[in-house]
Amino acid sequence: MSEQHGVIYIMTNPSFREYVKIVGAIRAERFCDGALLGFLENGCVVKWLERLKQIDDIKGENHE
Repeated sequence: MSEQHGVIYIMTNPSFREYVKIVGAIRAERFCDGALLGFLENGCVVKWLERLKQIDDIKGENHE
């Protein structure tokens, strides 16, 4: 797989997109006190984690 194809795979990987959201929320805290708490309180973090679980469950089904 070429490097370009690897980048495309990563960018289109559903779990990667969820990880980026979580890392973005953590980085936002560095520049704005309370940002992470806001993401937690409004349910975004739970939604992202549930989506990761859903992706993991789908991958598990495909490997059986």
